[in-house]
Amino acid sequence: MLSAVLRSDVAIRVSIRIMDTFVEMRKYMANTSLLYERLNAIEVRQINYQTETDERFERVFAYISEHEESSQKIFFDGQIYDAFSLIVSLIQKAEKEINLIDGYVDVGTLNLLSKKKSDVAVTV
Repeated sequence: MLSAVLRSDVAIRVSIRIMDTFVEMRKYMANTSLLYERLNAIEVRQINYQTETDERFERVFAYISEHEESSQKIFFDGQIYDAFSLIVSLIQKAEKEINLIDGYVDVGTLNLLSKKKSDVAVTV
């Protein structure tokens, strides 16, 4: 291009550098297009995963709303808060009296019993 017009060593070197630059630009565009395709594929998978996860959550919430809570409570190791929460709610629901049979009553038990209604009798 430039070397055809100017016929000098500098013009030839500039033309070669221009052609090398275009070759590098083509390689860059080819590589980045593969990268963009991979990013698009990842985005599609992420959207599908999010949709599936949302559907699963909806099924779980629908199941929870359709089924009533079990009246029998079972607690596993590490669920101390859940157990105490149930005990407090049972004490608060008592209408007349609470009979507690326990070989070891401590301050914690008495603190739990303090959550009862004022007109509820307690026998330990």
